[in-house]
Amino acid sequence: MQLSLLRADLLHPQVAGPKYIRLAAWLAMAKAQGYSKVVSAGGMHSNHLHALAMLAPKFGLAAEAYVRGLAHAKPSPLLAEAQAAGMVLHPLAKADYASLLLDTATPTLALPPDALFIPMGGDGSVGQAALDVWAAQLWSQLAAGTQLALTAGTGSTLQAFAATLPPQSRLWVAAPFKDASFLWNRVPAPYRNQITLWPSRMRFGKTDELATLYGRLFVEETGVRVDNLYMPHLMASLAQARLRAELPLGTPWALLHCGGQSANILAG
Repeated sequence: MQLSLLRADLLHPQVAGPKYIRLAAWLAMAKAQGYSKVVSAGGMHSNHLHALAMLAPKFGLAAEAYVRGLAHAKPSPLLAEAQAAGMVLHPLAKADYASLLLDTATPTLALPPDALFIPMGGDGSVGQAALDVWAAQLWSQLAAGTQLALTAGTGSTLQAFAATLPPQSRLWVAAPFKDASFLWNRVPAPYRNQITLWPSRMRFGKTDELATLYGRLFVEETGVRVDNLYMPHLMASLAQARLRAELPLGTPWALLHCGGQSANILAG
């Protein structure tokens, strides 16, 4: 079994591929509409906030973030890097955290008129539209009937590839959650029978020994660095499904490598 490796991790040296696509769309819109600042929210270990801090200056924009847990602890290494890049951090109350999964800021943030709120993860209509275009472009470059393996976190990348899924192709999706059923909400109903979803045996943030082993084998075989969570789970899921004879052979296969935050790299 051979897979073509789609190197979305090369889109930006510090920001994972789909995250770069989403945030670049939001930042370009903010600049075009005359905003001088972008504001977002996340947790203490948010890759999204780190990515936003790295990208906003490239668009000539200042960046601020509301961070859950910041009132009770020092910034994590990720957020310390974000601060060093110029991002201003504010504590965020737990009660306000969930309400910020929106396209626009809630009134509790009291944003200044020159600031645009970017949803957590760069999600929302603007980021999703950019991902949909990108996914359609990638599908157009793949052979008919290609089986595409990828990882899923919030589900926005899965949604984009599902919404543009050709009729002869299939998605094989690894999600590092014990309960990944929420991801089906991101998939248009007509395409759900073209998707196989592999949840994890571990709670989010944890990688078992088997996944770590397959992640290291991937690094050794390809020389490509991977994150220590998503890609190891995908490689282990593919290998186990191959052993169970669940994967169709004789058709083209591709693996989407989105990259990972530079502080969380699995060594070879």
